[in-house]
Amino acid sequence: YVEQLPSLAGKKVAITGATRGLGYATALACARKGAEVILLSRRSEVAERALCAIQQEASSSGAPPPIFVECDLLDFAKTRKAASI
Repeated sequence: YVEQLPSLAGKKVAITGATRGLGYATALACARKGAEVILLSRRSEVAERALCAIQQEASSSGAPPPIFVECDLLDFAKTRKAASI
């Protein structure tokens, strides 16, 4: 399915839960297609591993490096801060 997606070069995608599961798979697919990936996650220590793997995909596709933003969607102040970035 990922191969059928159009190029995402020049696009930014913000993905919640990008450190594992479906969010992680989506972040990898978007990086493979050239998008700038913004990982939104509550825990920075878990995000580091995902960030490294997504960085490899991004560099091989010519996409910008991914960005990690700490964000807990249950905390309105943190969500608002993440949205301002």
